[in-house]
Amino acid sequence: MLDLSNKKCSFEEHKNIDAVDYCSECDIYICEKCKDYHRFLIENHHNKKLINKENNEINNELCYENNHENKLEYFCKTHNKMCCIACVTKIKGSGKGQHSNCDICFIKDIKEEKKYILKQNLIYLDNTSLIDSLINKTKEAYKEISDKKEKLKCKIQKLFTKIRNEINNREDHLLNKVDQVFTKLFFNKNLNKYIDNIMAQINLSQYKGKNLLNEFDNNNNDNNLINLINDCVKIEKNINEIKSIEEYYQKYLQNKRKIVDIQLKEEEINFLMNIKNLGNIYTNAFLYKLENNFIELNHNRKYLILGEKDNIAKKIIEDNKFTLIKTENNLEIGKIYKWKISILNSKSKIIMVGISQGEANSNLSLNNINGWYLYCFNSTLYSGKPHNYKDKKTNMIKVNKDIILIFNINNRSLEFIIDDNNKIEAYRDIPVDMPLYPSILLYDKNDSIEVNECLI
Repeated sequence: MLDLSNKKCSFEEHKNIDAVDYCSECDIYICEKCKDYHRFLIENHHNKKLINKENNEINNELCYENNHENKLEYFCKTHNKMCCIACVTKIKGSGKGQHSNCDICFIKDIKEEKKYILKQNLIYLDNTSLIDSLINKTKEAYKEISDKKEKLKCKIQKLFTKIRNEINNREDHLLNKVDQVFTKLFFNKNLNKYIDNIMAQINLSQYKGKNLLNEFDNNNNDNNLINLINDCVKIEKNINEIKSIEEYYQKYLQNKRKIVDIQLKEEEINFLMNIKNLGNIYTNAFLYKLENNFIELNHNRKYLILGEKDNIAKKIIEDNKFTLIKTENNLEIGKIYKWKISILNSKSKIIMVGISQGEANSNLSLNNINGWYLYCFNSTLYSGKPHNYKDKKTNMIKVNKDIILIFNINNRSLEFIIDDNNKIEAYRDIPVDMPLYPSILLYDKNDSIEVNECLI
């Protein structure tokens, strides 16, 4: 019970009035004047009435769920929470029945269990060195991850800064080139300013020229004659500049049919089309296990793997048959997946990458493939029923090192990009009525691959 002795109303204007209620959500004390207004204005709050106003005690035995006015009688082991009859009712609706499918007992029946857990918790809390060590290790791990994240972001920023600088430099070069071309073919970029200056000189020459005629007729002084002739020469230069404008216009008439445009090469157009997908971020959290050999390297891991790292698989036996490598967890509906499979070692590239329905066959061969694959030896498509693409030739180029696999589970399409260059739109309408898994088939002993998932 909460003691409200000498507690006053939290409202400033009622700060000298004794509290009769308490709102646990607002953490305020409420007097008799405020009580009804608070409940009316904020009807969903847990406004608990006092049991005994003389002792100023609040009833904390009522359920704290909205609109539940029942006494707390039950304990939900599933959610580790006390609840009332409305919480555990089988009839759901209006805030009732939240714990209808949970493990429920009476509060009194949980007493000994909670008492035992309390003792264990106190023992745990007394071990301060263990808690301090855990906290310090977690802080160190957080710092390590944060540093790695910032380094990755810094790396991306530096990369795109270089890209932007190169793009900006190229832009400046092309803009200057446009000025040069138009100046050569048509007009100087300062022509308008030049014409405006000429027009000002023309107006001045007209006014001054009329006065010069009168001065010529009335002048008998040699010194004045020199000035008059000098002014005449200036007017003649203005006339020549006016005629030069005509030369500009004639130059325009001669060249106006010449098309000035920017031309892009095919690879430049492709770059512009794919710039929104520029850059990939890969994670090594894509884990595998060898299905056929059942080799357990670490019983504590969720995935059974074979390789130097979690995302590397290597075939260590020689059995003249394919070994299927796939994840334990199947692909989720509604996503687009992208992986980069890098061949670390292979003498013949008899490796297949793709997706499968995950059934491991101890006698896998090119004749009984279960799934949709790219055969790395000659970039041939192979798949099993009902979409039998066996021996369908596509690129006939031997994979050098990398294959990027893009699977859009929404439109059921699968694409491959070989060595970041040759794109193969491989399969359409892949059935998704059964679980699908990213899969790799290794044939030769010591063949190994590395898989990185791209976050797209």
